[in-house]
Amino acid sequence: MVSHEKKTYGYQERDETKRQDFIAQLSTLPTEKIVYVDESGMDSRDEYDYGWNLKGQRFHALKSGRRLGRVNMIAALCNQNLMATFTVDGACNRSYTYSASPNYK
Repeated sequence: MVSHEKKTYGYQERDETKRQDFIAQLSTLPTEKIVYVDESGMDSRDEYDYGWNLKGQRFHALKSGRRLGRVNMIAALCNQNLMATFTVDGACNRSYTYSASPNYK
């Protein structure tokens, strides 16, 4: 039986050889020298794409089309220690993230 499911995306540009090379390179570094940085953002339009409804019936809902504000959170993790956490009001890109954390270049 076939059912309608939400997609899980991967990137077409990914390169498994480069990924394995990177993992090998990481394994040669001491853990206190490895810093993971992540950025996540949300805005007032973020909505959960699913809801409960009678089987076979479409779920209708309304949401705003206006952009009322965006917040980005950025943090670093080194040797199981969370550090360099901050938020940015408005959008940010890779250049902003790198310039805001000069110690982790």
